Amino acid sequence: MPPPFKLLRDYESLLGGDRAELKIISKIAEAHGGEINGSKDTIGVLQTSERVGNVQIRPRLLASILRFADEICESRSRAANYLLRRAVLPRHSEIYHKYASVISSSQYEFRERRLYINFELKVEDITRQWGKRLRGGNVLEECYLIDEIFDRLDKMNRERKYCNLHSRGVYAVESIRALINVVDDDHDVIEAIPVPELTDVGYPEDSGRKLKDAEELREFCGALLADKIRAKV
Repeated sequence: MPPPFKLLRDYESLLGGDRAELKIISKIAEAHGGEINGSKDTIGVLQTSERVGNVQIRPRLLASILRFADEICESRSRAANYLLRRAVLPRHSEIYHKYASVISSSQYEFRERRLYINFELKVEDITRQWGKRLRGGNVLEECYLIDEIFDRLDKMNRERKYCNLHSRGVYAVESIRALINVVDDDHDVIEAIPVPELTDVGYPEDSGRKLKDAEELREFCGALLADKIRAKV
């Protein structure tokens, strides 16, 4: 994929023709993830405020909104559900589409400053492992869906904290409340996984704790949860 500015420049005549504005837009797009000059602080390298004509633009604010929106935009509608149902997805892509397919809702409540995200998993979703390509390489591994969900929630919480640095004062996401239910074919809940609310508590050194390491969630990880659900059904 070409760099954002090259793509915008190729369509410059359709986008207003102002290269200064397009450059700002491209930098905001580049800050949505990865690294810039070896640093993960991709938003911090942007200007707090810039002007194009008589318009004031706040690149850091816009980049923080874009970055967190990108983090929470997964949903059932974005999964390759047809290919999932027929088990014909490339093995390395399975977990990513399966993760999206079990998100039943994702909504930010502005007054509460809280993100609500709900997952609905079927028995067959969690009693097997799914293929996954490791980031930055072609190494293929298998993992349980519940472990992927916990890892993605941890990442979502890191992004929440990071983006808040640049958006607080206009808006902030103070916590994430995740609901994870395992349902049967009649859509009755057979297991509710007690995910703690993800928010800022305690000393900063405690923030590196992962959900999979939490005492109250150990029985709901990987093979342990798969065995537990098999015993129920």
